[in-house]
Amino acid sequence: MAIITFSTATSVSTTPFPTAILRRQLAANLPGYRWQCGEQDLGGKIETGRFLDYMLMSGRSFETLVFTELRTVDAVLPGAAPPHAWHLIIGAPTTEVDHVAERITLTLCATLIAADAPDARCQLRQGEDWLAAEDLAPLLERVLGGELLSAEPDFPAMGARPARLTRPGGFGRKGL
Repeated sequence: MAIITFSTATSVSTTPFPTAILRRQLAANLPGYRWQCGEQDLGGKIETGRFLDYMLMSGRSFETLVFTELRTVDAVLPGAAPPHAWHLIIGAPTTEVDHVAERITLTLCATLIAADAPDARCQLRQGEDWLAAEDLAPLLERVLGGELLSAEPDFPAMGARPARLTRPGGFGRKGL
């Protein structure tokens, strides 16, 4: 489960949801899937929606169907979170294939955090560092290159500092 905090927008309802941009990013980073980003996604090339309380992202390939849920919370996250007005919870993708799950999660985080850059922050796993948008881009590139974050559960942070990741048997950007 990943969390993105938003502080520029005063509430969920004032933040546009980048439907078409997100669909294109998911398709580029997971080319074997056809994506639908929420129930309001009509497939438009410049489509923009709005954040809803609950949204379901779905990706369909020839062999499988993957879902990832998004939940908006129009409140401050308790605990040691960065200053924010509301937050988004990104559920774990419904796949047991780690490199697919990581690509989905990082693509969602890197794309959606841009709605409030430079103030938004993302925590990819509970207890890890809060990352800015610029921290996610190089991390996403490494995962797209075939490296696995889940192989290193002891990372204190997955931002700009990870020095080691593992490469699963030959998966790269074209390997899906």
